Amino acid sequence: MALPIRKTLPNGAIAELDTLRLEETEAVRALLNYFVTSSGTEGLTYPHAQPLSPSEFAAYWLSQDAFVVRAVGDAPPPASQDTSPKEMLVEAISQGMSLKDPLPQNLSLDKTSTDTSPNRASPTTPALGEVLGAFYLKPNFPGWCSHICNAGFIVQPAMRGQGIGRWMAETMLAIAPTKGYTAVMFNLVFATNEPSLNLWRSLGFSTLGRVPQAARLPDGTSVDAIMLYRAL
Repeated sequence: MALPIRKTLPNGAIAELDTLRLEETEAVRALLNYFVTSSGTEGLTYPHAQPLSPSEFAAYWLSQDAFVVRAVGDAPPPASQDTSPKEMLVEAISQGMSLKDPLPQNLSLDKTSTDTSPNRASPTTPALGEVLGAFYLKPNFPGWCSHICNAGFIVQPAMRGQGIGRWMAETMLAIAPTKGYTAVMFNLVFATNEPSLNLWRSLGFSTLGRVPQAARLPDGTSVDAIMLYRAL
């Protein structure tokens, strides 16, 4: 599969799915660590209990192939010669939500901010170059079993509902065979992570088993994990 791939998201932003660039590494690490340190359900999607250092992140996320979805622009508005007062009002509101000034390309997650991405002009207008999602692809086992791969995914919280997760999932399934993989296996999908379970099951994954009390959470409760598998 030839990369990059571009598409227009439902919110009008143009996104690009591509291999991870070196200068995007820290943005992806910051986004992953946001989920690791987040309270509530956001922090219950990955097994890590502490933020990953650069070396830990490199060993975990960058050991094989890594990909990102980045913002590359906005879809142009439809051309109009005659504009009614009502249309002018709508246009003014729309322009107020658009990107006016150059913004930093790297993601910086400020935990004191009420917005999960302070580089964003609005909750639905990403900054140019901003990492909207990311995933890795690597062998799940060594040696004779390395043809079975594993993948991990993250999506900007403010960009949920834009189809980014499914786009990355479908692209991963297309890329994996070109890397020599014959199957995909997920070892620990928390039973409480219903959106993820629903996504993978809709893409043909079957349940291999259930690991009882796989995760011991800070509040003292335990969560089972589901093992998923799909042949390619």
